[in-house]
Amino acid sequence: MKEKILELLKQSNEYHSGEELSQRFGVTRAAVWKSIKQLEALGYVIESKTRKGYRLVGTPDILFESELTDLLHSKFLSYSIHHLTNTSSTNDFAKQLAEQNQPEGHVVISEYQTKGRGKKHSQWEAAPGKGIYLSVVLRPEIGVMQLPKLTICVQTAVCLALEQVTQEKIQCQWPYSLYCHGKKLCGILLESFGSIEQLDYTIAGIGIQVNADEDELPDGMTSLLLVAQREQDRKQLAAAVLNQLDIIYHQFCQGQFGSVFQQYWHHYSFQSMPEGDWEYAGIAEDYTLQAVERNTGKTICL
Repeated sequence: MKEKILELLKQSNEYHSGEELSQRFGVTRAAVWKSIKQLEALGYVIESKTRKGYRLVGTPDILFESELTDLLHSKFLSYSIHHLTNTSSTNDFAKQLAEQNQPEGHVVISEYQTKGRGKKHSQWEAAPGKGIYLSVVLRPEIGVMQLPKLTICVQTAVCLALEQVTQEKIQCQWPYSLYCHGKKLCGILLESFGSIEQLDYTIAGIGIQVNADEDELPDGMTSLLLVAQREQDRKQLAAAVLNQLDIIYHQFCQGQFGSVFQQYWHHYSFQSMPEGDWEYAGIAEDYTLQAVERNTGKTICL
């Protein structure tokens, strides 16, 4: 009920009386009042005036589905969002839902996670309400050998979304990280389940440090607040990530990985490479990314 009332209050800046709301939704005025109190407890600021009713005057910085729906413009993935106040890991939660046959495009997003995993199973620090921690259920018709390409697609989508919102130069680093100004900004973790020939599903986990201050971050990490020198709208950012993922994932599924990779390579960070003129050489059997120096033909793993 509170979701329906919230949707109506968002549609205009006018007051809506308790009687109007009770008649519209077929409930008692006491039920309307209870729903209003539930919305206020979630952080919505609702003005109440005698003989006028209720009016929405402020929304919280919370990633509810109702806050993101109007910002999503996906055409390929039919997104549905499962919001959590906190969880151990959005990837673990999304895996449970995928095992229950939740369709492709189901998103788990949490305000806080206690056991988010990073590269080599390291813990991903997650300040409550300061970042974006989400996982998306994907069901591409691919085998294990195509996973590195899918990882690149997710990285590219998030990279483009962050640049779009912040106007800052974002760099990709194989296989799981995004950097800005030489510091890690975002971690990506893909976990897949199924056979070698055909995966059942893949969970694409994305963790972005958004509005964390320097003293809230581990060494070597930064946030969008620090690099852009202004607080970021997490709702706009989360929607931008999902919208870009919809575009890039569609290209991947249509066999257009080449065009995606051009964007990825353009944003690739060469900070760990020796001097020289390097170009992409392929993905090795152990899933490492390889580059070759044009002048010497020397090949290295990134």
